[in-house]
Amino acid sequence: MDLHRAFKLQRLKVALHHGQKGVVHRFMEDKPDLVAGHFSLLCGLYDERAVRAMLRDDPTCAVTAAGPALPLLHLCKSRMLTGWPDKADDAIAIADMLVANGADVNERSTVTALLGAGPGRTHGHGGLAV
Repeated sequence: MDLHRAFKLQRLKVALHHGQKGVVHRFMEDKPDLVAGHFSLLCGLYDERAVRAMLRDDPTCAVTAAGPALPLLHLCKSRMLTGWPDKADDAIAIADMLVANGADVNERSTVTALLGAGPGRTHGHGGLAV
């Protein structure tokens, strides 16, 4: 992977984590293939079709960490539902697929993301917070 592409991927990850909808939209419009094969990013972007295809080819994607976090955490911490409210059903479908393929909703970091708990936190911020 060239350095320019790696930089764009990192910038997209940061924008996704911080809910920078404009940045995410620009990246997805300018370079829709940028996230191809990046399972956790696809989860955070609510790309249900791509997630389903990758899980069909390799079900262990559901339990393989990308960086320090598992895919379910990337999904839960995504803030893109405010930018793509029409993708709520896709987000739920992805969560269901991840769990069906072994993701643990009781894993500590996932529970923390869902509840918005943690040092200095008093409210949730994840896209799928319940």
